[in-house]
Amino acid sequence: MKRTPRGFILPFVLVTLTVIALLSMTSVGSLWRAHRAVRLSANGQRAQYAAEEALAVGMNTLADSTVFALRVGEVRSSDVQTAAGDTVTLRVLRTHPLALWLQAEARLRHKGVAFDVHRSVSRAVWLDAPALPLAGAITALGSLEGVAGAISSGFDVPLPSDACGPTRDTASVMGVAATNAHTAAASWIGAADWAQLDGSQTLPMLSADILARWRARSATLPSGSSAITPAPQWRALAMVPGNVTLTGASAWRGILLVDGDLTLQHALRVEGVLVVRGRLDARDAPLIVRGAVIIEDAGKVGSIIGAATHVTFDRCALLMALATVSESRFTPFSLWYEPLR
Repeated sequence: MKRTPRGFILPFVLVTLTVIALLSMTSVGSLWRAHRAVRLSANGQRAQYAAEEALAVGMNTLADSTVFALRVGEVRSSDVQTAAGDTVTLRVLRTHPLALWLQAEARLRHKGVAFDVHRSVSRAVWLDAPALPLAGAITALGSLEGVAGAISSGFDVPLPSDACGPTRDTASVMGVAATNAHTAAASWIGAADWAQLDGSQTLPMLSADILARWRARSATLPSGSSAITPAPQWRALAMVPGNVTLTGASAWRGILLVDGDLTLQHALRVEGVLVVRGRLDARDAPLIVRGAVIIEDAGKVGSIIGAATHVTFDRCALLMALATVSESRFTPFSLWYEPLR
């Protein structure tokens, strides 16, 4: 009887085991890749939500932050802690006095993932400011008298220290726009000598709702104060109620609103916008403004500026000042909106 050789099945067993091992490894690899894809998707979604949350937090704190101190082109970074405990980097870039670029960048690492998950969300933010119907470096809805030496220039000339940079766009206006301007002694320098306004005109920006909005976003100072101390950054300041007489050296950067007559007995320097709801009397003290001056003169008494008055129109300072009373909006198509109407 012929004997069957031993061990001839062993190769088949080894081949079968190898095939099974390969199939098992392939299945495990597929499961591991699927698990990793799910974890990556979940972590990416969490990073996306974290970035979106940080962006919303940044928007809510824009009005209360120091964003108005940023120069055009300057970037400010800060860390935002989300409700889930994630840390997100928020960057704010000022591309224009009335436009910001916000970027929230989330880099998260979780268990089961050997590398960071990165998500970045960006938004263009428009600072919606009230319109200013400026017609000149000085806009007076009443008569305006300038004594010898007074200067009002409507030429917009950038300075090296300009908040918008020395190479910014310029837009010149007339030196003076008033119901009646005495031009013999003063020097009205601008696109034209002066523009005559209709005496029945009113400034839309001084309506009750606009004033309420300004005051809500402004620091306040009693009208009985004798001097104004400048803030370290661009701000809005309302001096209410009544007439103001400044007897001490004063300065301001931003919007200065006087809810009544303004009489100067000492120097006042303003970079931005000076708004006087009553009459302006600057015959006895220097008035230096880089930006614009608006005089409502509700009583139509007439205003006067002295020999030490020097007003220079500055579009950048005007827009930087308006930003302090603006509202933040995600409206990119409004980036071409013109606030000077």
